[in-house]
Amino acid sequence: MISIRAPAAVLDGIRSRWSIGPLAVVGYDDGELATALDLTTVRQPFEESGRTALELVLAIVSGSASGHETVRLAPELIARSSTLGVRPAPR
Repeated sequence: MISIRAPAAVLDGIRSRWSIGPLAVVGYDDGELATALDLTTVRQPFEESGRTALELVLAIVSGSASGHETVRLAPELIARSSTLGVRPAPR
């Protein structure tokens, strides 16, 4: 398990030593922590995935669908200041 402090420490280190060269930090599962850290992240469509999973389970239980179906949901890139070329948000 990664501590909540780990992403903050990584970003703080990069931001305080920007002279190390170009470097981007990207997280996954956008949320409050990513927003607070101004971290570029990939946002998953959680509501859509939950709704789709429920529909698939109900179809299997009712017998109207088989147990094998692939559904692809599109994640969204949320660019923030940890992406090269994006200026940090004012604090």
